[in-house]
Amino acid sequence: MYDKEALLALVKEKALKFGDFTLASGKKAKYYLDGKQITLDAAGAKLIGEGILELLLAEKLPVAVGGMAIGADPITAAVVTMAGVRGAPLKGLLIRQEPKGHGLQK
Repeated sequence: MYDKEALLALVKEKALKFGDFTLASGKKAKYYLDGKQITLDAAGAKLIGEGILELLLAEKLPVAVGGMAIGADPITAAVVTMAGVRGAPLKGLLIRQEPKGHGLQK
């Protein structure tokens, strides 16, 4: 079961930072949200997976979920894992910018 308040508390505790930051665009910011601190945390991954899966189950469950590698990889894994825990048939996919040059070259 998704616990939105627990996820918000975790974000405030581990990912939201205040100070002077330079963003990838070169712009300046007074706060920074480091999402990896949540997506790569066991409790955070569970909460994210549960939350996204709950949204998906409210509609017609898609065949697969995924996103651009590398940022979406832990989120995809979390959602697919929680689907497995609930017995929901869901596959994960990772989208690369370019095909691999080895293995099955997918």
